[in-house]
Order: sequence, then structure tokens, then C-alpha cells
Amino acid sequence: MGATSEESSGAGKVAAAAATGSVVAATATAAGTACATGACAVGAAAATSSTVGVSQVAATLLGALGLASTTVYQPAGDLAHMTASSVELRSAVDNGKPSVLEFYSKNCPHCNQVAKDLYAVEKRHNDVNWVMIDTELEANRALWESLGVNEIPHFAFLDADEQLLATAIGPIKPDVAEQGIALALKASANYETN
Repeated sequence: MGATSEESSGAGKVAAAAATGSVVAATATAAGTACATGACAVGAAAATSSTVGVSQVAATLLGALGLASTTVYQPAGDLAHMTASSVELRSAVDNGKPSVLEFYSKNCPHCNQVAKDLYAVEKRHNDVNWVMIDTELEANRALWESLGVNEIPHFAFLDADEQLLATAIGPIKPDVAEQGIALALKASANYETN
């Protein structure tokens, strides 16, 4: 839906740019995310479906062929690499750096695409925590509900004091992520000088 929320004056560009991307038809996944118009709904807002996804069909076929334990090649920059290289939330809170919280589901097609688009941005910024929050994990529910996350991918840009500066919803482009990161770095530098 391209909806955004702004928490500071510099967030307008991030919010406006986040409105990119759309899909022609809505899709529902077996994991309880409903995807349409550039974002997937999560939680109570998500549609449930008994639709079997391509990955489930592939797993069934591989299992039938006796190849269930075969490792499938996943290129750098996919969602699996983003989550594997993610900073743990507790570490992000404790290390004094600004953070990008990326709320996602592995079954969200937009989340998978944006991971490819933003991988280089994540790798370029050692000065920022990139924290991946899986909305399918019940343990993360309190966090994503407290931040009003009802569509994914959802990005929250926080300064070093964990203050929410801006959010962007949907498959954002690298320049939008860079703007959010710049906002978080600038706000964090301002705290250090005061």
C-alpha cells in the first residue's frame, strides 16, 4: 500500500520514496501473510490460505526423489543471507549504534525481493545495526505490534538511543534505505555532540 509513518522532520523523503512498487494481483501464503499492492499484511490483518507455495511443492518433490537433505544454492543478497548476517536485537540495543529494523516473513515475495535490492546497502554500513525481525515468530509479536507493523516489508530507522525516526513500508529502493540511514546517523551524531 506504500503507507508510511513519519516521526521526524527529515523522514518525509524516506516516507515519500517508500510508496514505490505494486503488484497486479493479491496473493496469500500458507504462512498467513496476504500480499498485495507492494506489501504483505501480517498478524490479524493477514488472510489465511491453504495455497501451497512453490517452495513447498519443491520440497515435496525433492523429498520424493530422496534429495530432501540437499542444500539448495542461495546467492548472496537473498533473504537467508540477510537474516544470517543480521545483528541480534539485544546486541543492537547495547552497542550504541543507530539501527534499521527490517520486519519480514520468508514467505513474503516483496520481502525476498527487497532483500536482494538492499543487501549491498546493509554490507556498506558497518556503522549501523541491520536487525531482521521475522514476523512469523511469535516471540517477535510484541515488538512488531508495539511499532504498529501490520504490513511487510516494514523498515524502522532508529537512532543510537533507540528513538524511532522514520518508517518505510513496502519494497523500498536502496536510495530510500540510504536516506533513512543518513537520518539515523545524523540524529545519533547530534546526541553525541550535546
